[in-house]
Amino acid sequence: MDTAAIRHRAQASTPGPWRRHGADVRAEGVEEILFIGRDSSPEVRAQADRDAEFVAHAREDVLRLVDALDAKGNSGTAGNGTGLTGGTGRHRGQG
Repeated sequence: MDTAAIRHRAQASTPGPWRRHGADVRAEGVEEILFIGRDSSPEVRAQADRDAEFVAHAREDVLRLVDALDAKGNSGTAGNGTGLTGGTGRHRGQG
């Protein structure tokens, strides 16, 4: 497993923390919505809420998992200890 590539993709995403607002996902300090949930039937809205909850935690969860794998020696790349402090500082759309 290439944990360095996974870490790079996670850290290149919009810095967090990400939070769920209804079925939408936003990043703290970022005006744009990162993930726009669906709005229709109660069943679809309930699933969109569950999807948004998953997405809102994905960045932090992925970095924690990569750190755990790196700590166990499952990658040729050492973890940086927290992973959560990484990132580009760029926001979505700032290329």
